[in-house]
Amino acid sequence: MLPFMKRQGEPGPYMMAFEQSLAAFNQKDPREMARHSGGRYDCETSAIILTSLGEELGVSFPCGRVAFRDTDLRLPWAWELIVLNYLGRADGIEPSGDMVAFRELEGGRAFHQAFTRYTISRLAKLAVEDNLETVRRACLNLGGELLDIGDVGAKVPFLPRFSVTVILWAKDEEFDASANILFDSTANHYLHTEDVSGAGGLVVSYLADFIEQDHGTKRDRNME
Repeated sequence: MLPFMKRQGEPGPYMMAFEQSLAAFNQKDPREMARHSGGRYDCETSAIILTSLGEELGVSFPCGRVAFRDTDLRLPWAWELIVLNYLGRADGIEPSGDMVAFRELEGGRAFHQAFTRYTISRLAKLAVEDNLETVRRACLNLGGELLDIGDVGAKVPFLPRFSVTVILWAKDEEFDASANILFDSTANHYLHTEDVSGAGGLVVSYLADFIEQDHGTKRDRNME
């Protein structure tokens, strides 16, 4: 587990959303949720087991407690909420392999500018030549698959049937650094568009934190 994946503080503004998500989660059959989500149901622990960002999670039923499997460590609030919403919404359709931009999702055009400003623009700031190899390693640490696109391209499995594809282009003589984030065309079968945005934001945050941690480690080594 990466250090920046640990929970901090209280749920705050997420509390009402958690109550609504838990109510929907409790009305579902855990075995059906496991099957539709690409996870599996562990009868002995009454938990749905699934993988997210390279980590195996256990989601207890019916309480909806989400933790790293075989530990008492809970996920960050935003990540945990997305997992619950994913389980409640998943309908079992197989990903199509067709990538779409955020604006092509349900209601995506209304929030496209905000997603670009706060998430894609932040990803573009990571597209520095000295960062590219670190970004590749970060994507692999998150369970991602490197793609032959851009200066760095990777498909990061946020959840078994929902991935976040990140693409970075470093600055050159003609163009400034840029980035894009794509999703499978079936994304809304698993998450509301607001949660899709949140998932993209979390992946970018983890990539940024991984780079910061890596640079800090290098500085420490240089000082030895």
